[in-house]
Amino acid sequence: MDNIKVNLSILLQGGTMLSVEESTRIIEEPVKTPSGSIKHVDGKPVTRQLRVPDIHKHDKFELEVLNRGKKETVKVFTRKSKKCKQIMHLNEDAYDYMVSAERPPQYKGVWLTLTPYQRLKLQCNRIAESLGGTVESIQILD
Repeated sequence: MDNIKVNLSILLQGGTMLSVEESTRIIEEPVKTPSGSIKHVDGKPVTRQLRVPDIHKHDKFELEVLNRGKKETVKVFTRKSKKCKQIMHLNEDAYDYMVSAERPPQYKGVWLTLTPYQRLKLQCNRIAESLGGTVESIQILD
């Protein structure tokens, strides 16, 4: 296999919902006795771990609903989504072709005046657009 020359990261349309583990945090809560006091062992409070929603990783919106003639506001929390990302590894042959003087038909007279990096950037943008996304980053490897 040829050596990888360019890493192209593309943000695609849509997203994936954060998992429960990613969208929650773990807190320590003291264990209480039936009488309501905090339980101690060897002078230290006994705690248990609870997984609770992280408000920074949830979207919140409110709905007004009619319930038996009365207006009620319902608060809804949903997990946030992270963008879908595709990473492409381009080999040296692809890189050489993308920065060569051979111009694509859509770039009439401008192509020869562009630097190799500008040519690469234009070609990567074409790839991203064909996938319905946008270029997040272009990394040229040595």
